[in-house]
Amino acid sequence: MFCNICGSENDNKEKFCKKCIAPINIKHFSNFTESDYIQNIGALFGTLSNVIDDIKPDNRTDLLKVYLNAFWLRPETALYCATEASILKKILQNINSTNFFDLGCGNGVHTSIINGWEFTEDFDVFNNLSVNSNDIYNSPIDKKYNANFNKIGSKISYGLDIKENMIKRAEYLNTFENLFCTEGENIPLEDNEVDVIYSNVLRDFEDNLLKKTLKEMNRITKNGGFLLFTTPTENYKDHLYFYPRANNFKKNKLNKLADDYFDFDRGRSIFCTQQISLSKWKDHLNSYNFEIIKTIPFAGKKMMEFWDTGLRPYTSLILNCLNKTSTKNKFFLKTKTIDFFHKILSKTIQNDHKSNDFAFQVIVAKKLIKEY
Repeated sequence: MFCNICGSENDNKEKFCKKCIAPINIKHFSNFTESDYIQNIGALFGTLSNVIDDIKPDNRTDLLKVYLNAFWLRPETALYCATEASILKKILQNINSTNFFDLGCGNGVHTSIINGWEFTEDFDVFNNLSVNSNDIYNSPIDKKYNANFNKIGSKISYGLDIKENMIKRAEYLNTFENLFCTEGENIPLEDNEVDVIYSNVLRDFEDNLLKKTLKEMNRITKNGGFLLFTTPTENYKDHLYFYPRANNFKKNKLNKLADDYFDFDRGRSIFCTQQISLSKWKDHLNSYNFEIIKTIPFAGKKMMEFWDTGLRPYTSLILNCLNKTSTKNKFFLKTKTIDFFHKILSKTIQNDHKSNDFAFQVIVAKKLIKEY
């Protein structure tokens, strides 16, 4: 099976392209039955009932609202990204750097917010998407759009992604100084040029590509520079909603329910390839002259169960409806949706650190001051 994004050949059983991580063998939402949608709605509201509570806003919940503005039809994404960003922003405050490189920048929105940019209410990541595409966020852009900001952040020195459409979207933000459409194993920068590298895609690379990319990261990072990346823990799968229940159904020989829930998982249980121990990450990084100096876990079970359900199955359906309504009505719905999910999810982001076990971690590594 060939990937229609990067052209790479994959095994017929693969759910995601091994090179660019595009979905290639995932059940499309258009093939969901009415029963499928009902079960997903039940899962969504079941997870919401676990997180509703009254809260007092703080800096993390303010950041959540910034992400909800950009990802209002995917509040599960906003919750996860805001939690990760609150960690990364604290780390970056203590790092003296003149340049920042995002490996796997996608459409650039997440990194822009991390670096202090806040979009106006008329912007979100759902602009100009092809709702029938397998990967709607990688849709070709048929018209230019402008991003406006309530707050101007720091210019991002470099961004890289393998997907051309994502790079084009990042270009329109005008928050990056340089953008490259290429692979992580072939970064077009000079040796020892970068102070800080951030990546949330290293976790998706199989071992051979991971080693090649880490070697390139070592080459372009200054001695004493930093590598920040987010990766799942070994317990990632156990924190999801559908995958553990599918296994339980299978164990109890409820095969139809098991098959349905494995379908609803849609590859999320295997999407992050590097579900490995911290000691294995240490071995990988030490091989390329990086030393782990700090790890910050996040995303407990309540957060991850909501992330695994969320509005994901309904995004295309909602967008189809929104494309037929007025800008005024769309803005009204967006405002109400943001307020609703901000009130519900703020408690989750505040209490996430109280979890006993986590699905993700931010790893901070430093390049040792010696030649590799």
